[in-house]
Amino acid sequence: MFISFKNKKVLCNIIDSTFKSIFNKEEVEQLLKKYYKNKILFNALSFWLENIQVNKNQVNLTLSKSDFYSLLTSNLLLNKVDKVDVEYKKDGDILTNKSFSNNIAVSILIQDINGNFLLTKRSNNLAVGSSLISVSATGSFDYIEGISDFKQLVFSIVQKEVYEELNIKINIENLNIDGLFIGSKKVQPILICSVKLNEPFSIT
Repeated sequence: MFISFKNKKVLCNIIDSTFKSIFNKEEVEQLLKKYYKNKILFNALSFWLENIQVNKNQVNLTLSKSDFYSLLTSNLLLNKVDKVDVEYKKDGDILTNKSFSNNIAVSILIQDINGNFLLTKRSNNLAVGSSLISVSATGSFDYIEGISDFKQLVFSIVQKEVYEELNIKINIENLNIDGLFIGSKKVQPILICSVKLNEPFSIT
């Protein structure tokens, strides 16, 4: 399911989380050790997609605070853990099940002024998408306090990811927020962004 943000105003409302984990703290630790052995793991706060409403001219996102370990032990273990006895018939159903930690990810495709695109290969030690040829940069949609303007919020996150992973500095004018994708294999909302640089890539 892809929801395009083209020609739409995007508003966000941040509320208290309604996520209800089916695992206690000890079970979370056991699951992480079992399924993500020898993977790079760190817990961080991120935004969870509670709800999305779309009309002709506007997209309304309802967000709350969650953490990465909740995502790893709910959505991504859906087909691996016996205790997760949940079925969903379509992509949108994950938003109605409060046992899914729908932490938003961000995927960024960078294009230079000459029309060249930058692709990267992910590390084989990552817990999610290891060794894949991927877009220019990816990351979690980190939780940030006190930013209500959606484009500024997205820019803060994209700017950090692009600089940390690629050492490229961008301006908010370079950023386009294309839409939101929810797939049936990686059951996680992914914010799709594109960046158009004002200069060519420097190849060394």
